[in-house]
Amino acid sequence: MLLNSLLSDRPRLPIHEWIAIVAIIVLLMILTVISLGSSDSNFPDHLNSPHHLISQEISIWIEGAVDKPGSYQVKRGATLQDVLALVKVKDDADLRRLKFHKKVRNGQVIKIPQIALITIFLEGEVETPGAVILPKGSILSDLIPRVKFHAEADVKKLNKKRRLKDGETICISKKKIKKRVSP
Repeated sequence: MLLNSLLSDRPRLPIHEWIAIVAIIVLLMILTVISLGSSDSNFPDHLNSPHHLISQEISIWIEGAVDKPGSYQVKRGATLQDVLALVKVKDDADLRRLKFHKKVRNGQVIKIPQIALITIFLEGEVETPGAVILPKGSILSDLIPRVKFHAEADVKKLNKKRRLKDGETICISKKKIKKRVSP
């Protein structure tokens, strides 16, 4: 009884407002069905190529001991090893101190150094006396595989770890023949 009295005291919506609510709901349902059933959509089913907010290529500058120095475009995240594969590195390039696995940055200037060379002069028991060009820091024993010696050359004296100096002259002498003394 108390419930009936509470319900009867509540204000009710007029019929025209109920009709408007039902019409809006039906209209929304019809629009939903139409939009889901439509095959002509403004959105593509798939994208042909990815759209990146950040460019996937970076620009670098290469100079030094390479055949074609200049500007190159490489993929973001490329390493120095990837870059050196693009350019032809000269034979006299000094690659000892380069960090091949380090990533390159946009706008970076990469300088490939040349090996510093020295010239020494050979005389004596060698097939071709004259100038020999070697990397700076070479030692006396580095000459053995690079030079052709006469059969009587004393090559044992070259087995030293003394550094060679630019412009130095090295004279290769003959082996000393030990004479046997007869008893």
